[in-house]
Amino acid sequence: MRKLLVCCLVILLVAPQMQAKKNDNDKGYILLISSSTFREKWVYELFSAIDKKFEKGGIVDVYAESLSLWHEGTEQEIEQKIAYLFKKYPVPPRAVIFINDLGWYVCQPLLDTVWKGAPAIICHSQAHTAADIRSYYHGKVMPDSAIITSQQIRRHYNVTLMRTPTYLQETIHQMRLLMPDMKRIVLLSDDKFSCYLIRNQLEKLGKADFPDISIEFLTYPDTNTDTMLRELSDYPTDTGILYYSWMDIAGTGLTEAYFPDEEMQHYISEAANTPVFTLIDQYTNTPELFAGGYYISSKDISDTMLNEIESILDEGSEYHATNLVPGAPRTYFNYQTLVEKGIPENRLPRDAVYSNVTISVAQQYTWIIIIIGVVAILIVLSIMFYRLRRQKRMGRQEMVRLLNSILDNLPIAAKVKDVSKNMRYVFWNKEAERIFECSAEQAIGKTDYDVMTADADQIRVEDKILVRTMQPQWGTRHFYNKKGEERFTAQNNNVIQLSDGSKWIVYSAWDITETKVMERELKQAKEEAERAREEAEEANRVKSAFLANMSHEIRTPLNAIVGFSSLLSTEEISDEERMEYNHIIEQNNALLLQLINDILDLSKMEAGTMEYVYSHVDINKMLSEIAQAAILRQDNKAVEIRLIEPLPELTLYTDERRMTQVINNFMTNAMKFTSKGSITVGYNKPRDGFVRFYVEDTGMGIPSEKQKDVFTRFVKLNAFKQGTGLGLAISQQIMKELGGQIGVKSVFGKGSTFWCTLPLLREAPTS
Repeated sequence: MRKLLVCCLVILLVAPQMQAKKNDNDKGYILLISSSTFREKWVYELFSAIDKKFEKGGIVDVYAESLSLWHEGTEQEIEQKIAYLFKKYPVPPRAVIFINDLGWYVCQPLLDTVWKGAPAIICHSQAHTAADIRSYYHGKVMPDSAIITSQQIRRHYNVTLMRTPTYLQETIHQMRLLMPDMKRIVLLSDDKFSCYLIRNQLEKLGKADFPDISIEFLTYPDTNTDTMLRELSDYPTDTGILYYSWMDIAGTGLTEAYFPDEEMQHYISEAANTPVFTLIDQYTNTPELFAGGYYISSKDISDTMLNEIESILDEGSEYHATNLVPGAPRTYFNYQTLVEKGIPENRLPRDAVYSNVTISVAQQYTWIIIIIGVVAILIVLSIMFYRLRRQKRMGRQEMVRLLNSILDNLPIAAKVKDVSKNMRYVFWNKEAERIFECSAEQAIGKTDYDVMTADADQIRVEDKILVRTMQPQWGTRHFYNKKGEERFTAQNNNVIQLSDGSKWIVYSAWDITETKVMERELKQAKEEAERAREEAEEANRVKSAFLANMSHEIRTPLNAIVGFSSLLSTEEISDEERMEYNHIIEQNNALLLQLINDILDLSKMEAGTMEYVYSHVDINKMLSEIAQAAILRQDNKAVEIRLIEPLPELTLYTDERRMTQVINNFMTNAMKFTSKGSITVGYNKPRDGFVRFYVEDTGMGIPSEKQKDVFTRFVKLNAFKQGTGLGLAISQQIMKELGGQIGVKSVFGKGSTFWCTLPLLREAPTS
């Protein structure tokens, strides 16, 4: 009721202007209303097509309005939108196009009043929708009264419903062809009603048709964008990513900033380890973005919309609303994205429409050669058949023999099929014998089901299409010969019609194996050179960072040693101060010595001169000495240092000095980052031929995304803590040399456990 009052008030305010505007604009206008923005690919292309067709053609004016409604607006915000549209468009449009259902909800008061009777088109994806704008955003199971079918809308309005369905089952089928090891599908979507319906549909489809695949959801705003991108980067390669919508709003107002579609999709594609598939046309033809899927193309949508608008303009008030499905769905793939995400070329389906197919210079010249060869074959065939008809003195057998001789000496594989004889071969030259490893004697008179059994079904489909369309076919074939050798051919199929009306299929193929292999090797060499360049740059960066870090780390204890040593020489200090200064000097001496030892150890490891001295080691004694030394070094009395020895005695054959170095590194890190609680050092009872040592603390812990970096050289999780960032990297190398492993388990805010394992050797191994 409140909306209707607003509508009436606005009509009264703008009524004097309506007649004037109508006279000024006799040709009328078309209005496009999008519930979000025109940045979405298919929406932008639809607007561009309508603008180019009609406004630039001078037929009508074309206007576009973005309602910027990503979330549930307040009553006041919705009324502001209605009032804005009333004021700007008091004259009914000749056609109004709603992109998605939401714009239709907002504009219902206009269609009930000032725009009453105006033809409208709603471009949507579902067969049913929410009953009102409030229900649209619930994102949960709703009663039947909150959902209406699209057909119910047409009972009260002159509305054409153009449905662009989503093809979940077909898209998942294509994903499985490309990723046969796929065990999980993750759907990215937000809280709009259309996304809610897609999630329900996918959940039901997974249980019914894909029970072996786990279905999971990442939904905005339940999951924020940063978390979503981080999870994508952690998913293994058996996870298929399916994108539908991710409208990340940076604020709460109707016109707040947001991530543009193409920017968000770039982030998603870059973060994912596998191709990201889509249910609608989403920048699939843009390099390095989405891989594509099974859907109706934006061009088909635009073409259908243009035809319908033309009908509206032609018929005027006589126009009657209809139901539309804009074209047939197909598989659309971004070739470059699939290849860069590790999908082998031999898995790519032949019947898909590909964008960003990279063609090398060598391939371009190959096609030129093939075209020349095919033309030469057709010319030779034409001349021969012409001369065969005209030249009475030359017998038919001699002409056929001459023709065979010419074709046998061509460097192109040539095969000819007779369409009227069930596609049986009537000719097969020597190059075809070599490439396809089948003699002419074995092939002539036979079909592909006899000589090309593995690909016979696909070849027969291609032949039927060729005969029906009479359009030449081009392509590249990748296969392995009987010896298991990889081969590539560029191929062309043509149909020729003879004078008696019969049709022959002339097939030609050119061996491009060397070119393809060379291209692949060049690509690999380029990638390796790029990796080497990046590694060199990273090495230089790390070296510079190391030198800068060492300069600071060495200068800090030296300044303390020099400064407090000079204070000791003065007579004014008390005995208590003297003891404190001595303690500070001892601490910094130990720190400086540790820095130098780490640098020397790193140099020895890189030079391969690190010494390891094996002996029988009393493990309990070694750990006890480490714990006692740590207690003496520990200034914080709020932290308890514990020792766990599950066995009364344990002796191992290892390098005691290096093992002590590793455990001490663990202890030093634990003492740096633990302000209260406890630090526990110990080992577990031997299991599976190994002994596991550990240092467990109740400190600050390590964020999950940083745990994989802690054993990397020069990495410091806290730049304000002293140290080189080398201790754990050196420890990892030591454990590798001692035949063990090393790792960490940590919960941020609760503590960490650093562990390592040693082989259960009690005696020196016999050679």
